[in-house]
Amino acid sequence: MKPTKREVIGLSAVVLGFIGLIMAWIFTDHGSADEQTKDPPIVEIAVGQPAYPGVSGFGTRTGGGRGGPVCQVTDADSFTECVAQDGPRIVVFEKGGTYVLDQPVEITEPYLTIAGQTAPGGIKLTQPLKVMTHDVVIRWVDCNVYLSRYAMLPRANVVLDRIGPSAVPVIPKPLIDSDDDGMPDDFEIWHHNDLNADDAAYDVDKNGYADIEDWFNQLLS
Repeated sequence: MKPTKREVIGLSAVVLGFIGLIMAWIFTDHGSADEQTKDPPIVEIAVGQPAYPGVSGFGTRTGGGRGGPVCQVTDADSFTECVAQDGPRIVVFEKGGTYVLDQPVEITEPYLTIAGQTAPGGIKLTQPLKVMTHDVVIRWVDCNVYLSRYAMLPRANVVLDRIGPSAVPVIPKPLIDSDDDGMPDDFEIWHHNDLNADDAAYDVDKNGYADIEDWFNQLLS
């Protein structure tokens, strides 16, 4: 039986559509097999995940800078620059000691974690930190911290832990970090990270915390 004109047109449309899908797939950059499989998953920001294991209470369900890049500081200038950046970021310390600041440091950009426990020999600031925004986690820094009226609200999600003289040193001296990603080699080997890659934002063990957080959280466990 000879097909009708309508059937021929319909079949032609199906064939052309199928050919279009094939051509689109051919000209799409799928990357090499290595590119598709070599990297662990970037940490997923879990809703309701605590700022760090064991913390509880109003405002503590925040990731701070989780999921953002690691900003390593060595002096007062690099510290203020890291704090002033926008977007999620995690501040760790390559060098500890006393950072002499000319004026108080205002934190106006949200989604920030300051991990003072990573500072070799501890970290002290000569001027206070003023938190003016939301989703900020500050741990183990010897300084004064002032909160704006907004930052005091539970919904602002501002978490402070061991602020002032009680922030005693956790790491006595600098640790070896071959790939300069903020995590020491000993931890990366134990945690199954890559010693030749910046994988601090990955979540190798899929626990909802970035690998850099796994490192500095275990320092206080």
